[in-house]
Amino acid sequence: VGRFPMQLSDRPGDEGFGWHGMGGKSWGDHPDCPGDARKAQRADIIELAKRIRAGADIAVFTCDGRKSLDALARQLHCAVSTILQLTAEHSPNAVYTGRMADYLNGVFAADKEKVPEGITVYHPAPFHSHGTQTLQGLALAFGSQPSAIVRLTAENSPGAEFSSDMAKYLDDVFARSSTLVPAGIHLSYEK
Repeated sequence: VGRFPMQLSDRPGDEGFGWHGMGGKSWGDHPDCPGDARKAQRADIIELAKRIRAGADIAVFTCDGRKSLDALARQLHCAVSTILQLTAEHSPNAVYTGRMADYLNGVFAADKEKVPEGITVYHPAPFHSHGTQTLQGLALAFGSQPSAIVRLTAENSPGAEFSSDMAKYLDDVFARSSTLVPAGIHLSYEK
């Protein structure tokens, strides 16, 4: 669509996705517009635009409280790990909503399987699992929450996607869980 290059721009005259304040006085003299939070979202917007241009069709499903995440993943024909990655990515400020985080934390609190050895998780620093702790145990050791680790791992992994080992671990955790996703939670998925 048009000639808009899929890159960030921080100076007038450079092609790409800029921001109002970068234009200084000639653009209205609003140096803080649109604010740091919105400026920080530009990279995520570019990545989503690239996926859309490449043909990825992202949709949102509103949960009715009657199915587990594994059952919903099968219904939507999308892996649980992909749903988790896309839901974090497309939530406000690329952070799980409170209800979604609570749901994930509850599932991981009940799961007894250890994170397999060699999987890298982020908290925000990378940590290579020794295969001796559950994700809940790792979160407690890091002073974090499992939902934050899942989100940071998706964000910081190459290509902003879970490694195949991490994706398999997440898919397996939710395959074991019969906990229902609460009504009203929005899940993002690829059609």
